[in-house]
Amino acid sequence: MAEKVNHSLKLWNKIFQLSDYFHETCSSVHTPEEIKSFHDMPLSQIHMVKKVRKLTSDVPEGISLKLLAQELDISAAAASELVNILVNKGLLSREPSPLDRRAVCIKLSESAENKFDRVGRFLDMKTDEFIKDITLDEAMMLSTLLDKFIKKMESIKESMPHEKE
Repeated sequence: MAEKVNHSLKLWNKIFQLSDYFHETCSSVHTPEEIKSFHDMPLSQIHMVKKVRKLTSDVPEGISLKLLAQELDISAAAASELVNILVNKGLLSREPSPLDRRAVCIKLSESAENKFDRVGRFLDMKTDEFIKDITLDEAMMLSTLLDKFIKKMESIKESMPHEKE
């Protein structure tokens, strides 16, 4: 049993080391002001920006406040308040829906899109450096293992009790 625990700790240590490496190297593409503003952001705001980015990858014109609230499992009022804060910070944009004049479409601001693009290009470059010394089969195996790990973590997360904001 102790051997299994030790193996688990080693695995988590490697995952955290890799995460720290990418986090530290990503910091080099941001200005000191951007880094400070990101570190000063509450986790709820970071989650919202990430969720908006993920959801709008399929719906580039933007998503509804209702969908965003559902996806974050928070009330529409809480989602609206967070959106207002993030619009004021220049990270999200809110525009009238072309389909329903009572609704709004929420998406990343152009500035936030540019920041994500810049980090994405940097991560592509670092990932290329990271995997250049492994075979295609090893890269595919790594990808498969990471997908399995992420899927398991998501199922664990879904099974955990949580509170609505």
